[in-house]
Amino acid sequence: MRTIVTTLLLLVSTLALGQDKLEVIKEPHHEIAHLRLLKKSSDDFTKELVDQSYHVKQDSILISIHINESDRTIITLINKSGATLKRVIRSDSYYAGFCHIDSLLSTQGEISRFPYHINLHDTSELTNNEGPVNINSATYETGGVNPTNGTGLTIAIIDIGTEGYANALSQGVVPALTQYFNCSTGTCINQVVPGATTGPCFGCDHGTNVAQILFDHAPAANYLYYRGGGSPIPVGTAAAIEHAIDSGADIISTSLSGYCTGWNDNSGILCSAVNTNGWSDVLMFFSSGNRNGGDHWQGSFVDSDGDGIHEWNGGDDTNSRTTSLQDSAWFNTRFQCNSIVDVYAVQFVDDNQDTVLATFDNLLIASYENCSWRNLTGTPINIGVRVISKSSSFQPDFEMHVHSAGSYEYSSTQNQTTSPANCINNPNVITVAAVTQSNYDQTNPLIAFYSSQGPSNNNAGTVNITGPTDNTIMNFTSAANPVPGTFGGTSCATPNVAGAVAAFWSRHPSLSASEVRQIVLSKAVLFKDWGPSGNDNAFGAGGMFLFDYDDSNVYIHQGEGSNGVAPTNGIFPWDNLKDVDNLALPDRTVIMLTDDMVTPAKTIDKEMLITAPEGANIIVE
Repeated sequence: MRTIVTTLLLLVSTLALGQDKLEVIKEPHHEIAHLRLLKKSSDDFTKELVDQSYHVKQDSILISIHINESDRTIITLINKSGATLKRVIRSDSYYAGFCHIDSLLSTQGEISRFPYHINLHDTSELTNNEGPVNINSATYETGGVNPTNGTGLTIAIIDIGTEGYANALSQGVVPALTQYFNCSTGTCINQVVPGATTGPCFGCDHGTNVAQILFDHAPAANYLYYRGGGSPIPVGTAAAIEHAIDSGADIISTSLSGYCTGWNDNSGILCSAVNTNGWSDVLMFFSSGNRNGGDHWQGSFVDSDGDGIHEWNGGDDTNSRTTSLQDSAWFNTRFQCNSIVDVYAVQFVDDNQDTVLATFDNLLIASYENCSWRNLTGTPINIGVRVISKSSSFQPDFEMHVHSAGSYEYSSTQNQTTSPANCINNPNVITVAAVTQSNYDQTNPLIAFYSSQGPSNNNAGTVNITGPTDNTIMNFTSAANPVPGTFGGTSCATPNVAGAVAAFWSRHPSLSASEVRQIVLSKAVLFKDWGPSGNDNAFGAGGMFLFDYDDSNVYIHQGEGSNGVAPTNGIFPWDNLKDVDNLALPDRTVIMLTDDMVTPAKTIDKEMLITAPEGANIIVE
């Protein structure tokens, strides 16, 4: 759960039973605060509150406070009540932690000396717990949320669009950034993070939304932000990846698509970046793309009538957009081909008038080509695309990607994923597909209709895992008036997965990046194996999923664990149950990520609870 306005808890004698949502307005600054629960609850009532997205752990509640330096005395008073408030966003003015309710009650006399007054206020519309609840990072500390999730890790966000960031930061819903780098030209320059709101602008707050989703899962991580992108090829994203690796990032989260940066696997500028030195210690999460909605085509150039124009289907020379291009709107296409043979041209045409609107000539068939045109005719246009060979020898395979430019009458499912999904030399690249969050708890949900699918042009699997999307976020047109909205696409699924992995990794810091990856993907394929059995081109291994955290958990990953030797810190990963029985402490919760086929059969002497998927092979007496 994310609280949009940071909180200060305060008790006064006017609090009545049954009132569980309060607003505290601090004078003269009028800082808003929310009181979630201020009475000791029975087990049944506590469960009800948890179901309503309150952060409750036994007899304590999660509280947070955003203060000025002059108000730090209040931290001492609240900590006196039994709380342990910690800085969670690398700022001297934002603290969070669990506080025992009865202890807090006992300090109300001292707290009431501060100039506050209380009014009833419903804040449910200003919270979002969808992603963390779907994946289970919200309860990764037994019994409640862990405000220190992400501790010890550095997360690099590579994105564009930070409008509203300053406002969101003032309300405590995005991380305070250690550094901001603008890499759009291919060179990363350290700057002050831009955060002003400039009015309606599609995608201008994309990076702010990504940061909100990550912060839901891992509020205590150290965050770097990189402005990626670049044109005509994503030089900024490539530079940001290399800079983040060199800067010691543990996790990279990127919801930017790299189109047509290289036909073959491991080719192109993005693959050069992710395969650079130092990647073995970094987990990189990239969106698969949103190209399964009829806006991608791939196939061979066909010219049966000899007029030099590609025939998309039968004798049709034009691939028409299914909706009109409105006045003042941009139309964009990206092309690449599989070999260097000759040059070609692209034409945008008016289908109704059969007239040419724009021609892009002498394009190199093996390189990324971006063709853009703006409709300034004053009226909507039914627009289409033609591809023209400049030589009779032009017979390659080619593909066309479009972005936010509608769907087309002819499209294909082959290789919809974008780079760096095809950078298969780096096993720590994890490409994320999307399932709508409201369907995430289904046994076998449908993939989001737009979520790009594999395989690559070289027939490699390019989707690794699936995360929830369509989460509630807040649009900060001003600090005082956040407006609820929905953040969707694989752009939302990616930070959900990256953030949940950060929550997991921060609780098990002895794990290497490759061990984290093995455990996360194994959990997905064993417990949320959606679509065809095993890895598939739509869902990858399956849905991202975390078991409830408990310090007694051990994981069996046969072939990857230390056979006959207790793993570092006695936690991850173990090879087999025989080792757990011989070397681990008693009362372990053993979670099977692979079969346990150690022979001969072993009598288990120690108490342990074994969790395994149906049909798992375990040899014990």
